[in-house]
Amino acid sequence: MKSRDSTRKETLMPHYVYELIDPRTNEIRYVGITTRLEVRFTQHLNGINDINEHKTAWIQELKEQGLQPQMRIIETVDSREKARERERYWVRHYLDQNIQLTNSVLVPLIKRSIPRLSRRGREFFNQLNKEWERLTKLNQPLTTRRLSSLFNYYTSNLDTRFPSKRGLVPLWKKKKQEEVQMMLTDPDKYGLLPTFPGDTGIIIV
Repeated sequence: MKSRDSTRKETLMPHYVYELIDPRTNEIRYVGITTRLEVRFTQHLNGINDINEHKTAWIQELKEQGLQPQMRIIETVDSREKARERERYWVRHYLDQNIQLTNSVLVPLIKRSIPRLSRRGREFFNQLNKEWERLTKLNQPLTTRRLSSLFNYYTSNLDTRFPSKRGLVPLWKKKKQEEVQMMLTDPDKYGLLPTFPGDTGIIIV
């Protein structure tokens, strides 16, 4: 718990409103506040105490390419309250311009950018895709009911199976759910799946 003196000192320090920029595209990807720019930047790079999977995946992708985000100061203010107010302002400002930020707060999930996958993310997705492909081959002919049952079965325990991948599992689920939905509703592209009355069984080996 902070003492009254330390809180007063922090209040008197300059507070920076900053943004993180993707050096490949010059896109603004994150808005934050801090009193210590170098320390905060290092925390972003190392993922210290960071549960923001969108920002972490983006920064990890940059690091794998030998790059790092650029930090740019937007404003300098004299109190934490003012900094929070200006942080909210800039987040709203960028969202109004349809800029997708990786912030885990202040940004609605629907407007939060989905990161391009890191190498480990791609390997994990490939693993799930191979398992899914094996199950769908076992369950031929693939009917509408069987496909729905198969998706529900396979996705029901992914969080339990891969507790360290909780940031990636929802992304794979979302991608695969969209694919399954298309297979069920777009026969011109995927072919009409047969529907057999009473066909709810799925084959699991």
